[in-house]
Amino acid sequence: MSKTSLTEAGQPKPAANSNSREDLVETINQVFTLFRINFHNQFYKAYSDDRELLNQAKKLWFESLKNYSASTVLAATKRIIEEQEYLPTLHQMLSRCAEQDYRAPDVHQAYVEACNAPSPKAKHDWSHPAVYEAGRRSDWYFLSTTPEQYALSVFRNNYQTVLGEISRGQQIDLPQIEDQGQSVKEDGLSKKEGLSKVAALRKKLDL
Repeated sequence: MSKTSLTEAGQPKPAANSNSREDLVETINQVFTLFRINFHNQFYKAYSDDRELLNQAKKLWFESLKNYSASTVLAATKRIIEEQEYLPTLHQMLSRCAEQDYRAPDVHQAYVEACNAPSPKAKHDWSHPAVYEAGRRSDWYFLSTTPEQYALSVFRNNYQTVLGEISRGQQIDLPQIEDQGQSVKEDGLSKKEGLSKVAALRKKLDL
C-alpha cells in the first residue's frame, strides 16, 4: 500500500514520531484499522461497506489532525480504545490529541481536580490551564453541588472545547491575582448571575 494513499491499512504498526505527510497518512490508516477491530459493530454502522465514505472520512481526519505528530495521534488512539466503549467522533479525537500533546490530564482526572480545588480557585496549583478554564465555564458552584453523573458531562463538553481551542493555537492562561489581600471573583459573574447560570444548567439537564 502506498504511504500517501488514505485507504484500508493492513495490520497496525508503530508510527514514527514525525510530522511528515507520509507518516501521518499511514497513521490515519492505522487508526481506522484499530477502530474497525475494537469498535467493530459501531464502525460498520457508521461506514458500512462504503469505501468512498470511509476514504472521505480519513481525508477529513487527516486535515484536522495534520498539526499533530503521527506518534501523538497513535498514542491518543490507544487511550481512546483503552478508556471508552464507543467509536470516537473527530471532536473527541482532537481533544485526546490535545491531552496527549499538551500533557493535560484525562477528562475524569481533570473533573476531580476541578471539583476538589479549594477557593479561591485562581490560587490553586492547577495541573493544566485547561482544567481551570473548563471548571470556570462549567461553573464552580454547579460542579460542587451536582452529582457526577450529571456534572461530568457538562465538564467534559467544556474541557473538550477548551482543549480544541488550544490545539488550534488559542492561548489559555490561568488568572492573575493582582492583590493577594483581596478575594478573587471566581468566574467573572455576580452571585445572582452565577445562581441564574446554575439554574439554567440544571433546567437543561432536567434536574
